[in-house]
Order: sequence, then structure tokens, then C-alpha cells
Amino acid sequence: VMITQPFWMGKFEVTQAEYRAAMGNMPSAFLGDDRPVESVSWSQAVAYCAALTAQEGAAGRLPAGYEYRLPTEAEWEYCCRA
Repeated sequence: VMITQPFWMGKFEVTQAEYRAAMGNMPSAFLGDDRPVESVSWSQAVAYCAALTAQEGAAGRLPAGYEYRLPTEAEWEYCCRA
């Protein structure tokens, strides 16, 4: 598999404070603003990416045409090997 388009990936897990700011709720069982979010489904993760894209775009912190999204399997493998 070849990766033909450049991409960026977050270095750290999404914290519960970041998730709550974008989504307004918290699905995690082990609460703490600095803890990573756990217990989310794939569709909840996709919804978070869409909400974050809308929020950051409206604030002018995301260039036109860019979006937050989940990595492909190839992108994930590439980053894991870096």
C-alpha cells in the first residue's frame, strides 16, 4: 500500500476535556479532564471528527478543504512504524 496524500496525525490521545468541548457529553467510565476518552464507538469517533472540523473551521483555525478524520489502516501502520 502506498500513501499518496500527505496527512497529519495527533501525537496524543483525545482528552475528556477536548471531547466534552466538541461534543457536549462524556461516554467515558473513568472520569478526569486529563484522562483519554475511552468507550466510544466508531460512529461516535466519526461524529467527534465532524464536530471538531466544524468547530475549528468556524474559529478560523482550520484551512479550507482540511478536515479532522480517522486515519486509514495504512496511515495508522505508517505512524506506528515511525
